[in-house]
Amino acid sequence: EPFFIDPPYSSEWEYTTVPIHGVERFITTEGEIEINEKGKIEKIIGTDLDITDMKQVNAELEKAVYKAEQASKYKSEFLANMSHELRTPLVGIIGFNELMLDDENLNQDQLENLRMVQKSGQKLLTILTDILEISTIEAGKMTITKKWCNLPELLEEIRHIYSLKLKEKSISLEFEYSNIEKIYTDASRLTQVLLNLIGNAMKFTNQGGIVVRIKLQGHVLTFSVEDTGIGIEEELLEKIFDSFVMGETGYTKKYSGTGLGLAICKRIVEMMSGEIWVKSAPGKGSTFYFTIPNIFGNNEETTQAFIDAKFELNYQKSKEICVLDDDMTTLKYIEKFIKSQTNHNIKTYNKAEDFLSDLIDYGSKFCDIVLLDINMPEINGVEMLQKIKNINYQIPVIAFTAYAMKSDKVKFLNLGFDDYLAKPFKTRNFIQLLSKYS
Repeated sequence: EPFFIDPPYSSEWEYTTVPIHGVERFITTEGEIEINEKGKIEKIIGTDLDITDMKQVNAELEKAVYKAEQASKYKSEFLANMSHELRTPLVGIIGFNELMLDDENLNQDQLENLRMVQKSGQKLLTILTDILEISTIEAGKMTITKKWCNLPELLEEIRHIYSLKLKEKSISLEFEYSNIEKIYTDASRLTQVLLNLIGNAMKFTNQGGIVVRIKLQGHVLTFSVEDTGIGIEEELLEKIFDSFVMGETGYTKKYSGTGLGLAICKRIVEMMSGEIWVKSAPGKGSTFYFTIPNIFGNNEETTQAFIDAKFELNYQKSKEICVLDDDMTTLKYIEKFIKSQTNHNIKTYNKAEDFLSDLIDYGSKFCDIVLLDINMPEINGVEMLQKIKNINYQIPVIAFTAYAMKSDKVKFLNLGFDDYLAKPFKTRNFIQLLSKYS
């Protein structure tokens, strides 16, 4: 059947055909179409290409991609649930242990035992966090959020975190920098990298110390973490930033760890558009370097924004705090902590309906702050948030959860929570959070 066609007269098209043997084939044709003076096709000169096999390969690839995406989704869900299930009991282990350490009637042996429990709990928490962190990075879910931060304060916070361990090992930690105060970066991620690198240096250094140097070169900050430790074998230098690679292997391990810290550092630095590398030799210590881009600002608005972000611990004004959690151990620990460490009042609930009933009956003065677990039975935390806000939208509701990845914090804040506290929490962080609403 002749048909009319508009210029141009070269074309490519695809069609299916079913030959005599009955198996459908996919054909693509590319050719020149000759048109007569009446605008009708005279003939087609070109080539046919059977693309059936290519179609099948593409279909299999699409299936494989779909399966991989589903596997990644299930893995993320599994890790999120594992995080919740593992971190929840750690609230009780670490929290109650901290309360017992405050007991002045303990003898030296009891104190030593409790300190060992505390160290083991913190070590387990660090391992769990590293495994979840690297999984989040591999799934492409890690985010970088930049804002103005104060570098000297960030470094002093790191010194405070490691002060006890430095004292135990009798090694020093020094920071060397000049004329650098406010920097524009992701402070939590920068802290994470520095904590990992300094923690590694401390692990492998038994005498001497660690020096952290920060230099400004144009719009690039270069950090170096130098130690006087055991150094790294040459054959390990090229793969030291790979996941699960450690400075020693086998059954005679002298140093603990998962081999994930440096891999996490590398991924974070690269996501911040920087580079990371190491120089080391056995017996001569190691120096880890990394760079991050930076912009600087000295305007009053920026300075005031930073000042406004600082928290002051405030126990002067008593608040009514309500905690909703289905884990009785967590509730008992929070109750004892609030009563012993603050002047706030506390009410605990393990059933959402009981809290809603009291909130309706007693009105707005009944509760000033709500700490809400996400995995509540019958009504989950997100649904509960909406019910609370519908009754009294002014009550600050804090997501109090063992879903502890940075992406979880962003998600819950976007869902309408006023703040976020991950389990298990550090005492100082919890006090600072409460002071924001005091």
